[in-house]
Amino acid sequence: MGDILAFMVEQVRVAVMSKDSPPLSHKTRLVRSALWLMARYAMPAIAYLRLHPYSTAIFSVGVALLLMLELDPIARMTQSPFLLFFGAVVVSAWQGGIRSGLVATGLAALISDYFFMEPKYSLAFAPSNAVRLMVFVLECVLVSILCGSLRTTNQQLARNLSKLKASEESLRTANQSITDILESITDGFYTLDRQWRFAYINSQAEQILRRSRDELLRQSVWEKFPGARGTLFEQSFYRAVSEVVPVVFESCGVVNPERWFEVHVNPLHDGLAVYFQDVTERKQAEQERERLLERERAAREEAEAANRIKDEFLAVLSHELRSPLNPILGWSQLLRSGILDATKTAHALETIERNAKLQTQLIEDLLDVSRILRGKLSLTRAPVDLAATIEAALETVRLATQAKSIQIHMRLDSTTGQVLGDSTRLQQVVWNLLANAVKFTPTGGQIEIRLEKRGSQAQIQVADTGKGIPPDFLPHVFEYFRQADATTTRKFGGLGLGLAIVRNLVELHGGTVWAESPGEERGATFTVRLPLMSVPTQTPQEQMPEAPVAHLTGLRILVVDDEPDIRHIVAFILEQAGATVSVAASAAEALNLMGQSLPDVLISDIGMPDMDGYMLIRQIRTLPPEQGGKIQAIALTAYATEVDRQQALAAGFQQHIAKPFEPEELVRVISALVKGISR
Repeated sequence: MGDILAFMVEQVRVAVMSKDSPPLSHKTRLVRSALWLMARYAMPAIAYLRLHPYSTAIFSVGVALLLMLELDPIARMTQSPFLLFFGAVVVSAWQGGIRSGLVATGLAALISDYFFMEPKYSLAFAPSNAVRLMVFVLECVLVSILCGSLRTTNQQLARNLSKLKASEESLRTANQSITDILESITDGFYTLDRQWRFAYINSQAEQILRRSRDELLRQSVWEKFPGARGTLFEQSFYRAVSEVVPVVFESCGVVNPERWFEVHVNPLHDGLAVYFQDVTERKQAEQERERLLERERAAREEAEAANRIKDEFLAVLSHELRSPLNPILGWSQLLRSGILDATKTAHALETIERNAKLQTQLIEDLLDVSRILRGKLSLTRAPVDLAATIEAALETVRLATQAKSIQIHMRLDSTTGQVLGDSTRLQQVVWNLLANAVKFTPTGGQIEIRLEKRGSQAQIQVADTGKGIPPDFLPHVFEYFRQADATTTRKFGGLGLGLAIVRNLVELHGGTVWAESPGEERGATFTVRLPLMSVPTQTPQEQMPEAPVAHLTGLRILVVDDEPDIRHIVAFILEQAGATVSVAASAAEALNLMGQSLPDVLISDIGMPDMDGYMLIRQIRTLPPEQGGKIQAIALTAYATEVDRQQALAAGFQQHIAKPFEPEELVRVISALVKGISR
């Protein structure tokens, strides 16, 4: 409507300014001037100013009035007084709404009555014009209502359209922001529609699923990943859809092998949203933590078991070491009393010797275990005849078998061949197996020893009819300090070291050993297999010459020990072998005696107060030769491990002898030392 009004005003301006117009009266010129001024200044106002709604009505009615006045001489506007005012009402109602249209209607009715209806220039009107005026007013009211409603509807539509555009832009911006966020996250995200087809996939999901968007979009997840059928993935997806609840679970190997994902499945109105985060590192850390905890639990249980075994072992060790002392001390006191006859005296000495050897064997087992655990047990390898080794070991237990009336059956194949090993240690293996069988076999029982060839190996079996081995203890029978019965009510003694030593000695020879037992009270069988020499070595059996009796006649020996009993027994043994012996109770006393008379051999203890044996020999080695700096020295000590031996030799001793010792061994070592023979 504004465009129509502007067009009409422009036409008036052109007509007013036209040079071809005929001469006009003074009144007409005034009207045209008014029209020209309105056209000249009202147009910019209409174009650029937003007028008050009633101003639009006044302006539009004024323009219509001027046009009517201009056209009245030509068109006889008296006949159609409302012609242009309809347009003014329409323009007013469209631009300013219903109220503006009604204002324009009222103004148009008054102006039409005043200027164009008889009597002119008066607000009175003839009755004949009343109907026309009322019809005009009614029509204008209806037009105002119609145009105003259309204007309001149009404005509402415009506002709604503007809001819709703003909402669409906001939604587009929001969607773009969400997309940017989903593309920037380091976790996978995709959506599925109701037909299980991929609707959206972010770039991270492409990498995790190892499929491109083009390959996955609008494709079924079950067709692209058939391996997910029947898994926790499928169950969780259907659960989220059917129950309309978010589902969270962890899975590995379905969408990407050896990788763990935490999957969040959220139901949507038209499908599913799936968010999955790679938690492989966290899962590996949890698994590592579980492994560490399990390892710590196992270590703690092992430590507790080891501590328990240690306590049991110490209790057994105390018992086994103390038990032989009772007969030794008892018979020693009876011997000193002088009340024993010759038979009882012989029995007492035999008992003392047997129990002393028992203690010595216990100590030797402990030392062997110590050497094994530290990897210091060495073997002197040579071809060994196992049949002879078995017979020699059997002799060491023969008295024990006779005491219990145990029958020994031997089945030794003399054609078995030889093994390369340490004959002394292999004899120790057989002796331990035989001693174990004798200990656990009741009086009147039987022991069978078999030697035979099995392929490239020699097999030794020791079977008994004794107590047997419980099934739950069978896997632990070769472990250190383990005994099936470690209680104070047990029937069988020992430290639980013999079989552990057997296993280690056999393995050092490249062999294997195992135990079998049908159960308790049904006996046991121990089997040893050792590799045979590939080429049997045939060596003539040479008659070993008997070792010459060692004599120490003419030797001057200094014995240093803070224990009087040790000094006296060593001095007695050496004097019986022909030596001249002097004794010292301390290292300081020994140095004083050496300053007075230089001996040929020094025998010294290690553990002594103030100055120990190591300090003594180091000080002696600083002396010049004429003062004893090069004296032959032997460490005679209860420090009996391989480490102690090496430490003694490093300090300056030439030989190391462990307590308790055999008298013959001591004499033999001294004799060899002074003759320059290596032990």
